[in-house]
Amino acid sequence: MKYPTSLDTPEKSKPEVTGLLHRMSRGDREAFRKIYHLYAGELNKYIFLFTRSTEDTEDILQEIFVKLWEKRQTLTNITSFRGYLYQMTRNHTFNYFRKSKKLRTVDLSEREEEQFSGADAADQLLYKQYHTLALQAINLLPCRRKEVFLLNLNEGLSQQEIADRLKVSKSAVKQHMSIAARFIREYLQKHGGPQN
Repeated sequence: MKYPTSLDTPEKSKPEVTGLLHRMSRGDREAFRKIYHLYAGELNKYIFLFTRSTEDTEDILQEIFVKLWEKRQTLTNITSFRGYLYQMTRNHTFNYFRKSKKLRTVDLSEREEEQFSGADAADQLLYKQYHTLALQAINLLPCRRKEVFLLNLNEGLSQQEIADRLKVSKSAVKQHMSIAARFIREYLQKHGGPQN
């Protein structure tokens, strides 16, 4: 699977999303599919920064949308759906790592997801904070490691394709990606993302 080529995504229309959430709360599966298509791409990018694994990313994303469907009747009470969705994604991602013991310590809010809400600007701010943290981590990588990482993230190139383009060994690419992924995970974990 190739991921979108930018960490930026167009803003969704609040009335459109609110209408879809109301339809979804009544069991409308088409509205649910539209919500999925509106948000799955950007959530994929965020989760993938932690996992660096297509399989793990898809597992986490599936868990999130299953949970959304299960909670569909409560979603119409949420003031900031995008912010709620990012908080939910953050929690599911860190819980996934905690369960799989891929990360040693994680600082998670104990607050129930239903309690997450905010002003209209809060969801935009939350996404920008995640975006900024991710870019900070990527920009701190050494030049070649950053280049390898971005070729994979932005262009969806495989390790072999990156090796061919940069005229280096596949094992060197693998090492760069592994170290970059670990650094970014630790950076995001240390800085914790926005605290709400």
